[in-house]
Amino acid sequence: MTIPPLSLTSPSLVKAFKGTDLEDFSEHQLAQVITPFVARELERLYQEEQSIQPITRLQEDVESDQLTGQITTPTSSQLRVINELVGWESSADEWLVVPYQASNNLVDFDYRRWHRDALIGMGLTFKGRPLIFDHAWGDSEKAAAFIFESKLVTEESTTKDILNGGGFAKFNREIIKDEGYIWLYLAAAVPKDSETAEAILSRRYNDCSTGSMLRQPTLYCPNCSKEKGRMVSFYEKDKNDDYVCPHLIPSNFMFYLVSMYGIDDAEFADYAILSGEYHEAVELSNCNRGALPAASILRA
Repeated sequence: MTIPPLSLTSPSLVKAFKGTDLEDFSEHQLAQVITPFVARELERLYQEEQSIQPITRLQEDVESDQLTGQITTPTSSQLRVINELVGWESSADEWLVVPYQASNNLVDFDYRRWHRDALIGMGLTFKGRPLIFDHAWGDSEKAAAFIFESKLVTEESTTKDILNGGGFAKFNREIIKDEGYIWLYLAAAVPKDSETAEAILSRRYNDCSTGSMLRQPTLYCPNCSKEKGRMVSFYEKDKNDDYVCPHLIPSNFMFYLVSMYGIDDAEFADYAILSGEYHEAVELSNCNRGALPAASILRA
């Protein structure tokens, strides 16, 4: 395969591709600078990057340390919430309470992590949302249960497996040192006699992934934010209309792009911090593997 000539220094690379490492890069733009073959490959990788879902809504406290740490039947207080949501009187033996560690503030497989405000915004809107499969938003028949409880948990540390998840132990240690380990607890009410309950109990379903809608997403650079002592967006500009942040947003898409052109001096941030104007939960999905290594059912 022949790679077309492209001469880019690191600063000019930022100017050329700063707005292309995420949502603003079209296949037409790709075709203007690279061969059709590479354009198709980059477009494929770009589509894989479209699961970015940042946040912010602080209206009430969802923090608590009262958690259900294993699959069980609902308590009397949990049953009251379940009955309020379904609109009829059921008994505890009709349900399984399935607790999930759904999201956290550590780096995921896509070099992204949630801002704390994002986790709070997500937690505030999860009650009553469905438990489905593989983010099948367009198929209501995929709904198998519903979320009846959400809480934000902050801990001083976490397990080695979670810390090392995705191979980002170094970054995760720094995050926990600065913020603690913050994670979103969700509890689902699953009909006890359902196929979903059987699959969960037999561990055929274990990992999970959150699905949500975000308005006005913002991605912050952790390197520049630490250096300047404030949150610095990748797209912030100074009075001269130059980017304040010199880094590119890390992703498989951008790694592939700079590799194809042999650009050795591209300066990537360690990862990206996700936030936004408004974030609303849509669903929690059972899946084979989510973006966050730790996202899964809590089992005693």
